[in-house]
This record gives sequence, C-alpha cells and structure tokens, in this order.
Amino acid sequence: MNVGLGLFSLTNRPLVSSVGGQVPERGAVHGVTAMAEYLDQDFHFYFNEGLVARATYREGVRGLDSSRELQQLSLFASYTLPVLGDHALTLTATHGRSRGDPFLDAQLLGATTGSRGFTAATLWAETASTATLEYQAPFWSPRLATFTAHVFVDFGRMKWRDSVTRYAAPGAGVRVYLRDVAIPAVGLEVVRDPESGDFLPVAAVGFGF
Repeated sequence: MNVGLGLFSLTNRPLVSSVGGQVPERGAVHGVTAMAEYLDQDFHFYFNEGLVARATYREGVRGLDSSRELQQLSLFASYTLPVLGDHALTLTATHGRSRGDPFLDAQLLGATTGSRGFTAATLWAETASTATLEYQAPFWSPRLATFTAHVFVDFGRMKWRDSVTRYAAPGAGVRVYLRDVAIPAVGLEVVRDPESGDFLPVAAVGFGF
C-alpha cells in the first residue's frame, strides 16, 4: 500500500479563437493532492496476475491564490485472472469526477482502455465511468517475444453538462510482449465506433494507453 500527499498548480492561458474575438480571463488553480495505491500482483508468463487499485484526489485552495474552484477524483481498479494456464481474463473499472469549469477541467477521453471506440480527446466528461472485460491468449512465443490475441468490450457512461452518453464498444487486437526488455507491450486493435458503427484502428502501447 502506497500513499502520498503533495501540491499541484494549473494555469490556463486562453487564446483568441478569431480575429477581434474576446479573450477569456487567465486563471490558475493551486491546491493539494492525495493518492493511494494498492498492488497485489505476480508476474505470470506475459501478464501480471492479481489486483491493482489507485485513487487520486485533488482540490484547489482559495488560500493559495486560486482564481476558481476545482475538485477532481480519479479511481482505477484492475484484476487479472489466469485461465487455462497461459490465457488471461482481465476486468478493469474506472471512475472520474471533476467539479470546476466544464471546459477547462473536463476529462478528455477516447482511444484509451474503456473508451477505445472514440477518437482521442473527443469524448468530454465531467463524470466518467468505464468498465472493460478482456480475454487474452498467446498464439506464438519465440525466444525474444510473446505474441497474443485478445477480444474485449468497453462499457461507459459519460456526463458533460446536460448531456449523457452511454455505450458498449466491442473490439479485438494483437499485442507483442518483448522479453527481458523494460517496455510495455505494443499492438494494434480494431474497435467498433458506438455512434457510427464503423470499425476504428487503435494503436496500443501497454494496457490502458
């Protein structure tokens, strides 16, 4: 179990969107942040078996000369279970909440675990909850690497201002895990866009990038 406390600072410098347009006021938030992490995992062939959980909270403090309010909470948990020897079943869940400016402090999701059916940074949310169920199996393991195939479904509920988006996005992909090299897995995934029904390619570096 790891815990930590610290300070943070955010400064926004708005730009004019058009010639002659009005520039929003510059603002800053200074405050405190707290985090906790629980790690109970063992390495198994190419994946980490067990549970990892993280929680982060930060809040702007007026006494530190903050020009606006900000409260942000982020929760993450993932559990991986070995199946049939070297196969892996993983359940991942996240929840994030941001109370502040709906534009400056929105969570920008897309092209990451839990929201792979959307293009990067196109899914805005003040409150975001996601869950992912993934099944992964190795199909080739030469001396220097392990190649795996996986299928998954991303579920999510996003709320931004007065809009709520719910979705389920199935997909599949392949990954390469290099042995004796301290870099994450790399791979390629194809996932169904919940809005258009089109299939989108997603480059993956590690689980959750």
